[in-house]
Order: sequence, then C-alpha cells, then structure tokens
Amino acid sequence: MKKWSEFPAQQLDIVDFHLGEAVEWAKSFQLDYDSSYEGFVIEGTRIPHGRGIMATDDSIFEGTFENGKKQGHGRIVQNYNGKLKVYEGMFQKDAQHGKGCLSVFDGILVYEGDFVNGAITGKGVMKDLVHNVTYIGQFLKNQYHGYGLKQFEDYYCYKGQFKHKQYHGYGVLKQGDLMYEGSFIMGQIQGFGIQSYKSNQALYIGYFNEGKHYGIGVIRDEDGKYYRSKNGVKRYMSEIRDYENYRLASAILFARHPIIYFRLFRCLINAQYLLFIS
Repeated sequence: MKKWSEFPAQQLDIVDFHLGEAVEWAKSFQLDYDSSYEGFVIEGTRIPHGRGIMATDDSIFEGTFENGKKQGHGRIVQNYNGKLKVYEGMFQKDAQHGKGCLSVFDGILVYEGDFVNGAITGKGVMKDLVHNVTYIGQFLKNQYHGYGLKQFEDYYCYKGQFKHKQYHGYGVLKQGDLMYEGSFIMGQIQGFGIQSYKSNQALYIGYFNEGKHYGIGVIRDEDGKYYRSKNGVKRYMSEIRDYENYRLASAILFARHPIIYFRLFRCLINAQYLLFIS
C-alpha cells in the first residue's frame, strides 16, 4: 500500500462547481489527527466536496465527496489484519451502498454485487478461492439469505432457499452420487423430501428428521421394487395398512410443497398403486 507521501503533490489552483456548490482545489492538508486530504473542497472551507483523495494510517480512498462524506463512485484500499481489503463501487454517506466489488485477504475472497449501508445485501456473486466455493444469489447483512446457488468444486451443489447462511426452506442438494430434493430447516434435512441416486434406481419419498428417514415413507430399491417405510424400517407393502396416514402425508406435501408434489407425482402414483394391489 502506498503511503500518503508517495502520492505526487498537485500544483493546481482550480475553482469549479460540484452539485451546486462552488469548489476549489486544496493541496494536501490535515483533516484530523489521523487523516489527510487533497482535492476539491467547498470554496473558503476545508470540507471535501467533489473529487479527491483521503488517506489515513491504514487506508487510502480516491473518489467523490459530498459535504465531507464519501458519495458516489470511489475506491478504497485498507490494511485488514495485515492483508489488503479493496472495495470499488458506489458510496452513500461514507458507507458502501449500491453496486460494488469487494476483494478481501489479497483476493482470496471476492464479492461483486449489491451493498446497503456498508453491508453485503441484495443480489451478488461471492467466490471463496481457498475452499473453491462459489455462491450466486441473495444476501442479507453479509450472509447468504433468500434464494441462491452454492457450489463446491464439481461434486457438491445446493440450489434453493437460505436463511442466515443456512439451508432453510425448499432446496435441491447434490453431493456425489446422492441427490435430495425437499425441505431443509437451519442447515439440516428436515421435513418432506425425496432422496435418490444417480447410479441406480434406489429412491426414498417421505419424511426426514435431522437427515434420517422418519415417519411414513416409500422406498424403491435398486431393482425397482417398492416398499413402505416407517421410521427408517423397510417393510413390504402388505405389512402396513395405514392408508389414512399415507393420504394425509400426500395432502400435507401438496399443501406445503406443491412443486415437489407434482415433480414426484408419478412416483407417488406408482407407490399408491402397489399399496392398493398388495
């Protein structure tokens, strides 16, 4: 990072107008005990207004000011725990606000997208180059929040809803050979969903509790045969006759997750047909 003394001194004497204010160029002067400024100021004052450069002990900002505050487009380079933190984009009243690009830890973590009052909020793309993780979607106060896609290398991918950085709501998780589509609660597979595998016909449709089969469900094995499942125990269709519970499970799925219901409609019909004839 350049020190303030390394920037060339300006030899300009300019009077202009910025946002309706008469401004003049001011050579480098001390703003307060830890910052210096060089650029346009309101005429007859030392209030930054217009284009300028502000330097502190651990940062340099170059961009536009309005009545002494960073406003509009600018670029700030900061010393963050011995690493460079660089932001370039829009500012409002000294805070990062609007579209911008943030690079942290010498470029190890990169984000490009929306900011609100200094926080990553809105839509954007974040890349963690150390762990090779890419997230595309919505953010709230620097966390994944809303709808997004998180991908880790080539074998792990989640697409769906997030809440405070956790999988929460409806989502699709692909991890190697395994795929799950359904409900998540605070990062865990919880509620109604479908679990399948790319390499064979094995399938489970039903309820989950902390990632495990729970309650009523339907299992299809690798040979394509259907079984009933209750609390993770596989049974033949003829062994369980709780039709009302099964119908209730289908109704709850339709009410809460209609997308999953229609996508699994064919599997549900097959399972209910086998239950009927067993």
